[in-house]
Amino acid sequence: MFIELQRGRSFGGLTRYCLGPGEAGVEDRVEFVETRNIATRDPEAAWRVMAARHYMQDDLKASNGIRRGSNGKPVGHMFISWGAEEAANQNLDRNAMMQAANGALEAIGAEKHQAIVIGHNDTQDNNPHCHVIINLIDDDGRLKDNTDEKKKLSRFALEHETLVHGEPVVRTRYRNWQDRDAGETPAPVRKKARHLYEIEKATVAGDISPEDAKRMLVEQRDIEQDKQRANERFADHRRRLKKYRDERISRVEEETKARVKRSKTETRKEYRQYWTQLDDHQFWERGEFNDNEKSLRGSLENAIRLVDWEETEQRGMKMSRLFNLVVSEKARREEMTKRQQWEREEFRRQQRQVEAEKIAAARTEQRDRIAEAKRRYFEKAERMEQRQSATRDRLRKRQQAITKERNVALKHFRIQERIRKKERAEERQYIAAMTREAKREHDDVNEDEQKDSGSGRTRRPRRERDPTTSRRKLQQRGETDQQYQERMAANQNRQNQQKERDHEHDR
Repeated sequence: MFIELQRGRSFGGLTRYCLGPGEAGVEDRVEFVETRNIATRDPEAAWRVMAARHYMQDDLKASNGIRRGSNGKPVGHMFISWGAEEAANQNLDRNAMMQAANGALEAIGAEKHQAIVIGHNDTQDNNPHCHVIINLIDDDGRLKDNTDEKKKLSRFALEHETLVHGEPVVRTRYRNWQDRDAGETPAPVRKKARHLYEIEKATVAGDISPEDAKRMLVEQRDIEQDKQRANERFADHRRRLKKYRDERISRVEEETKARVKRSKTETRKEYRQYWTQLDDHQFWERGEFNDNEKSLRGSLENAIRLVDWEETEQRGMKMSRLFNLVVSEKARREEMTKRQQWEREEFRRQQRQVEAEKIAAARTEQRDRIAEAKRRYFEKAERMEQRQSATRDRLRKRQQAITKERNVALKHFRIQERIRKKERAEERQYIAAMTREAKREHDDVNEDEQKDSGSGRTRRPRRERDPTTSRRKLQQRGETDQQYQERMAANQNRQNQQKERDHEHDR
């Protein structure tokens, strides 16, 4: 079983694709349609209900107190497919497909979300599959979390296969989960590119010669290798250019850091002699203060000297301070210590201001040098981007030429592939119709035999039509349309004559 989930933006576009004829133009390819958590079974009405919730997403957020933001992609497209042998072994029918779809929705936590399940019967090699259209918007307007959705679906597929078949069908998936359970990371699975798949398929179908297919594959491989080498070279150039820019900026920052440190050292050396003078002056002031404290007159001089008469202070407050200083030796000493401490702090503030000016000059020069380095980097990066763009343009033109040639070669294959798909679908529909008709005729014969069994009469059994005989198969045997029409008319005459004989026998 294969499961894949993608996200999109259009409910109507996806629904019309799933309900329409598809790429092969096959009508009536829809096997069944089911809806979940929607009060209608009509798919056209269902997708409009889902789209209405998308249009109301901002209002739902506002009503639930959620801040508005990007609404993202609200459409989930889940694709579930079974192999022909796998489907035959489990007798896959509508109920089994719905059970798998419901289980997949529960695995990703979308069992309460609106969904439309559409089963198809138009794939080649008889691979039944279904599409699940999911509305990823919750009731509060937020999108469903998509954390580890692929892993959850892979785990569900493994468990579902084991439950149905008794053992895993896809061995690679089983080995990958063994690695994950053991704490290892499995190797990534890369899908084959569509053009490679089409070339191989066209070669098998005979629409392209092996030589042309080999040449196209070699050309595509060469252009992909050139792209890879160019991308590696471009990445190396960008890395080297960024490294040069970062090294230059780091060098400027280191030089600025050293300059700042040197500026602080030089400023402190310059102010060292001033600090010595200040210390000597304050030492002399303290000595004179102590000598004056030995006499009353000296104490008054100290008190008057400690009052700053130039301050913008009321006269009464100054006189009050003077009185306190006159009457208290402790107050005079505290005021003396406070004044000398203020002088030292003021001197230190001047020193730090000079240091800050020098550091600011160094920082300004650093910003200018870094801006110049970035400007040169952007100029070189722009020139490098121009050269890289020219190289990309040359590679793009080569790729376009190769793609154009490949599309011309595959055009016939794609047309024939659509015709083959349509013929296979019509053949399956024809066989199904003939089978139903044969079954209905067989039931009619059994009913007539049961009616005639009471009278003791026996009914001649009718020849059943071979449901595997189709017009296309008969034409493949070499029969023309005219021969086919003549043979069908003869068969119809024989059937009419047989019916008349049967009626005469009944009478």
